[in-house]
Amino acid sequence: MGRYFIPGEEDRGPGAHPVAVLGHGFWEERLGGDPSVVGRTMLLNGHPFQVVGVAPEAFDGPVTFASIPVYVPLMMQMEINPGFNLIESRGNNMMNVVARLRDGTTLEQAQERMDAGIHPMFRSAQVGMSSVMLAVVSLLLLIACVNVANLFLARACERRRVP
Repeated sequence: MGRYFIPGEEDRGPGAHPVAVLGHGFWEERLGGDPSVVGRTMLLNGHPFQVVGVAPEAFDGPVTFASIPVYVPLMMQMEINPGFNLIESRGNNMMNVVARLRDGTTLEQAQERMDAGIHPMFRSAQVGMSSVMLAVVSLLLLIACVNVANLFLARACERRRVP
């Protein structure tokens, strides 16, 4: 019902287009499935957003394990999450983006590009896990070196004893 975001229009500049698409579950549960909600203004974090549409019931969005209540253009993130600039924050691995395929690009080509590297969402977790693994391996190497040194010391002490 209504429309989605207009590509190239509602993502031009930060804070420029305060529009929202409601999640289907949110629309039914919180707004009673009222079809006249499209075109109305609703406050999100104290900022007015014009509701331009309602997502279809089957639409999962970028997160398949949770029901997203409201979708806003990426350029409106400072109004939704004030104090944290998601767009300019380097090293940010918490952003999910839904995108369209460029004309002439197949789904297989896009999947190959996605599979080529570590997904940014998991990069920080992988770096953390790699650091833990490095610490464990280093500790085991240190223990092994101490054990070998003790063996050499015990052997040297045994050879020093005079009968």
